[in-house]
Amino acid sequence: MKSIILKFCEYLFLFFLISCTGANKSNSNSNHNEVESSSIFISGIKNAKTFSLDQTQEGLKYYYVCGRKFELSTRMGQLGLEFIIYNENQRGEELDINLEAGNMDKDMEWGYTPKPDVVFLIGQYDFNADDIDELIIAVQDNDEGNNGLSINVFQLKRDSWVQIGVMTGGVILGTPKAEVKMNKITIPRNLRGFYYQWTFESGGFRDTGSYSGNSE
Repeated sequence: MKSIILKFCEYLFLFFLISCTGANKSNSNSNHNEVESSSIFISGIKNAKTFSLDQTQEGLKYYYVCGRKFELSTRMGQLGLEFIIYNENQRGEELDINLEAGNMDKDMEWGYTPKPDVVFLIGQYDFNADDIDELIIAVQDNDEGNNGLSINVFQLKRDSWVQIGVMTGGVILGTPKAEVKMNKITIPRNLRGFYYQWTFESGGFRDTGSYSGNSE
């Protein structure tokens, strides 16, 4: 009888130990996800993922899902960083990327050559309310005194991705961040209420920002 009770107690102890271990792992994963989500520098979009320069140069993978499925990947080409998107039949298409922020080649003669500490973001948002998300590719440069944020927006037309917006905000106090709301993209300058802003209208983005001094 005693041996049965002892075995039962051992079973309860092991069960409790395994349950606690699982809970700790779950909490650890949850905290890890919170750390990752804190690096998202564009709010208001969905399926947003951020990638370091190392991850991007090694070849990131991003999966666009909105009715159709596409796989976006990167590679280092002869003219810098390249973004290739594949459809369901694995047909690849190179995206026409124009990212000014964080580029060491200011004249853009050699494509996009990013600084070591830039952060890339990829996400989705339906700007024209047609139930098909546009694809967003952005880069954040936190270089003090020369920081900025560049955003490219692509729209799926038939079976090809067409660039419909190229936007850059620079000379921002603090960490460059953006917000997407309704049909607008806003980058606060954190200075006297001024901000960069672009509004999607008639198939493209129009500058509707509030700037100090002359229009930029």
